Amino acid sequence: SLHDEFMQRMAEELARKHRPGIATHLDTTMGAMASRAQYDRALHYIQAGIDEGAVLLTGGHAARDAQLKDGLFIEPTIFTGVRPDMRIAREEIFGPVLSVFSWDDEDRMLAEVNGTELGLTASVWTTSLNTGLRAAKRIQAGYVWVNECSVHIPGAPFGGYKQSGVGREESKEELLEFTQLKNVNVKLG
Repeated sequence: SLHDEFMQRMAEELARKHRPGIATHLDTTMGAMASRAQYDRALHYIQAGIDEGAVLLTGGHAARDAQLKDGLFIEPTIFTGVRPDMRIAREEIFGPVLSVFSWDDEDRMLAEVNGTELGLTASVWTTSLNTGLRAAKRIQAGYVWVNECSVHIPGAPFGGYKQSGVGREESKEELLEFTQLKNVNVKLG
């Protein structure tokens, strides 16, 4: 199917472009997790995805490179066959894990995606730009990509809806959060 072919290509591209490594090495494209707690949390979510029946397409484990064995490195992970009741669909992982919903009914997909308490980011992949833009408009997330994922444009506000995020980052809106507007009206005469 188109979905399976696309997911295989995505897994290959992910393996090629996102390799965990030592931050000072020029070929490193992905660093370590920020803390042991976050590392353990991400691995726990990966195991939950497996236990709940998601299909592990790639990754799903600590980095196996001998240089990284003592670090907090996790291979980029893709799950397919994700259902809305799974923890990897309902909770924010904050680790290198992509949870993929497959859909052929746009309204059902939107109900599933919007049926969570979270809304940081979403990515819609489609052969129709109109479908992608229509879905992006209806998805309750602060940052939506169409036929792209995880690219941040300098100056474009990044932040979530619902229980995701705290304001906007990466833009002037982030700076404005440290200001308070005031209007002073003076009658002259």
